[in-house]
Amino acid sequence: QDPVFCPGWHSLTVKEYLVYVARLQLHGESRFHIYEKIDSLIGSLNLDISSAVLARRSGGELKRVSVLADVFLSEASTVFLDEATSGLSHIDALRLIQLLNDDAIRRKRVMLAATHQPSIELYDLFATIVLVHAGRVLFCGHRNELKEGAFLNRPFDTPDAVSDALARI
Repeated sequence: QDPVFCPGWHSLTVKEYLVYVARLQLHGESRFHIYEKIDSLIGSLNLDISSAVLARRSGGELKRVSVLADVFLSEASTVFLDEATSGLSHIDALRLIQLLNDDAIRRKRVMLAATHQPSIELYDLFATIVLVHAGRVLFCGHRNELKEGAFLNRPFDTPDAVSDALARI
């Protein structure tokens, strides 16, 4: 999924864009608090804040900026993420999901994330899992409730590129 940005975004730097979004979403927050929060998040997501504009950033950097703006600079109590880790390196995906977990716990938020082919490490960061195939729910519950071999007699074809996480179930 391509990140969604506001009009005129290509001419802004990472920090300029995040300040713009934060001032729209964080009503009543002081400039100092906004800059402090953005600096902390930029460091957490390992973003380059050089003067390069967003239009010249890699897909992975744009994805992280988009999630940062949509999730961490939002006061929403429920957040939906569609393939937030696609296009990210393994390390960046793990870092992002861990930050999302920490944010959900700290701010008592619900995070719903769709992801395809998670690694074992990424899978282990999710508390509740919903497995869907062809529009039907195959499992919904805590990841520890999935028993080894639960999908051994699968009523569907297993793709050749099945993720490591689901292959061990």
